[in-house]
Amino acid sequence: MKRMFAVSMALIVVGLAVSCSSRGKYSDVRKTMTEMNSAMAEFNTAAEKVANAKDAAAALDKMAAAYEKLAPEINKLQAKYPELTSTTPPEELKDIQAESATIGTKMGKNMMNIMMKYSEDPAVKKASDRLSVALMSMSTK
Repeated sequence: MKRMFAVSMALIVVGLAVSCSSRGKYSDVRKTMTEMNSAMAEFNTAAEKVANAKDAAAALDKMAAAYEKLAPEINKLQAKYPELTSTTPPEELKDIQAESATIGTKMGKNMMNIMMKYSEDPAVKKASDRLSVALMSMSTK
């Protein structure tokens, strides 16, 4: 339970740290954040329909796969734009930050619900561990 709370908080931090972009200088960040927000929204939809441990594991695995795919790009963007790791994004990036924060908060709640109900299931544990590793592969320097 504590581990999933930490994972949820890491999601929010990653989302806020990277959620900076606009049409100009940060257009590449906006594209990646749009993909990340879409993956998180898809997770939320799946998580809200979870009826058993198999569904829970599938939702977590799909989110892990999305993060595994996005991690290299996120790391590249964090290196390219070190200024984006501050807690206050540039003005032109606040819209995507707000969207990410809203989706990320909902995602954290959905993860907590899944883990409260199914954390003892081996497939859920495995999927949760995979998601944790994917999250940790994203630098938040």
